[in-house]
Amino acid sequence: MFFLKCQFAGVQAITTALIDKWPTLRPRQWLVTLLVCLGCFILELPMCYSGGVYLFTLMDWNTASWAILLIGFAEIIAVSWVYGKGTSCSP
Repeated sequence: MFFLKCQFAGVQAITTALIDKWPTLRPRQWLVTLLVCLGCFILELPMCYSGGVYLFTLMDWNTASWAILLIGFAEIIAVSWVYGKGTSCSP
């Protein structure tokens, strides 16, 4: 059941981003959601075949190893730049 909640949040985030970018799509939100789900289904279809383990390993290695570390450093730099790294907490 936890998987379904996470999948719903991911689809909703993509759909909301598309509708916010192009407000003319708002009356057809159901169609945007359908196309996002269909696109995700087509992109994940190769995982069901014999090469799926290799594709998963390739994506896992390239997205979960260095990317998370680099994104973490980028967030630290961005927060330090926005709020100022030289400010002290004392009044």
